[in-house]
Amino acid sequence: MLWGRGDMTRRDFLSTLGSTAAATAIGGPKPRKKMIWGMYNQLGSYMWKEPNPLDDKGHFCGERCWADDLAWDRRVAYAKENGINLMLVDLAEALQYPSHPELALKGAKGQQGSRSAEWMNERVRKCRDCGIEVIPQLNFSATHDAWLGFYSRMVSSPTYYRVAKDLFRDVYDIFEKPRFISMGMDEEAIDFALGKPLGVARLGDLLWHDINFFGREISKLGARPWMASDIEWWYPEEFAKNVSRDILQQNWYYGQSFDSKAYKAKKDMRWKYIESYNRLDAAGFDQIPGPSNWLEGRDKREGKTENKVNTDLTLEYCKRELDPDRVLGYISLPWCGATRGGDKTWFDACDQLVAARAKHYPGC
Repeated sequence: MLWGRGDMTRRDFLSTLGSTAAATAIGGPKPRKKMIWGMYNQLGSYMWKEPNPLDDKGHFCGERCWADDLAWDRRVAYAKENGINLMLVDLAEALQYPSHPELALKGAKGQQGSRSAEWMNERVRKCRDCGIEVIPQLNFSATHDAWLGFYSRMVSSPTYYRVAKDLFRDVYDIFEKPRFISMGMDEEAIDFALGKPLGVARLGDLLWHDINFFGREISKLGARPWMASDIEWWYPEEFAKNVSRDILQQNWYYGQSFDSKAYKAKKDMRWKYIESYNRLDAAGFDQIPGPSNWLEGRDKREGKTENKVNTDLTLEYCKRELDPDRVLGYISLPWCGATRGGDKTWFDACDQLVAARAKHYPGC
């Protein structure tokens, strides 16, 4: 029919539709999607702490779990108060995995050991009740996997793949069918393997095989795989060619300038970290960029003493440069540990994300 003729006018027609459907029907703006506003929360510590592999007193990772229950409770309350709707939890040795109890720490000298599956599940439910979805991270980067105990010395073996599948299944059940599961995979490179008791890093086809293996196993469970993107910095063409587009990308860059041209002129590699956002977008990956208040080494050498701008600059850059349909949201990555001593840094990172959200994504 032609609008303005017959019994129904264009206005009458639109009034019969919901505003979202009407806008879509006439080619108007798409409905605003609910964005992720996330905080990283560390429970385990043996992604960075290097145990003594020759110590025969107990577990490969020692006996102490550094997680702090009170710190968890304070951070969740702060997240709820500030509109955070997702918590990415780095588990490592802090959780007792039902399929592999040998990975659990018992605790020593009055210290608490790994938390039970019931402890974690209770907190997942409480967070969900206050509007926060909790996403598990199991870091399978070969340079951050001391939490796997002696399995970390079996990278890419049949035993290793079986353990990975078991652990993904455990957290999928404990976290009650989470929307995502993160495989970690940050800093998987030879440079990061150097200096460790056993330096291991995947290369070439094995690297791409394992990333996609983890992704498939997570997808089989019903969750979407999530990974840190810095492998893309070093192998951009191979990454685009070999990594499944189903894997959500978390690029991260913590610098206090996004002037990639200036970095290129100085032959400073930071331009690669910044433009990784653009390369991932052009290759068709969905992203959840990861800003931080972490003060990186280069900025320290330049005389900076704190990082109060990266989160704001990250949101500004990504909103301007990336396809909004492929930016699912943002996650702040404060590297401050799992104890009360890290609370100040964690709260500061949350405050920065909240302020940047209000500035760049009002109403989202």
